[in-house]
Amino acid sequence: MTMIADGMLLAAALAAIFYCWAVHRRLGALKAQSAALTDRLTHLDTTVAEVRTAISEGRSLADAERDRLGNLVQNADRLRHDLKAAAAALERGIRPSAAAQAPPPPVRESSLERVKRINRLQQQDRAAP
Repeated sequence: MTMIADGMLLAAALAAIFYCWAVHRRLGALKAQSAALTDRLTHLDTTVAEVRTAISEGRSLADAERDRLGNLVQNADRLRHDLKAAAAALERGIRPSAAAQAPPPPVRESSLERVKRINRLQQQDRAAP
């Protein structure tokens, strides 16, 4: 009977040793994963801080551009008003006979006509010698 009890104790001890070895392996893997996770979280935290900095810089740039654009719009509005006033004053000052005597604007040569004219000149230069 003592022999059976000793055999069972030995089997239980071997099972406990195997179980402890398996738990030790799993704990080692968890520690390695924990270290990798800590590194990734540190990198993520750094990335989030950089993104927050970039967003704040973008906001400040957007605010500056908004102010600059507002100034440009106000300036353009003033210029539009001045131009409108100048056009009205010019319209009041022009006499119909003066507008009729003005020479017509010169006709611009189209690109196709220019190419044809250059080709004719080149052909005449080739034929001349």
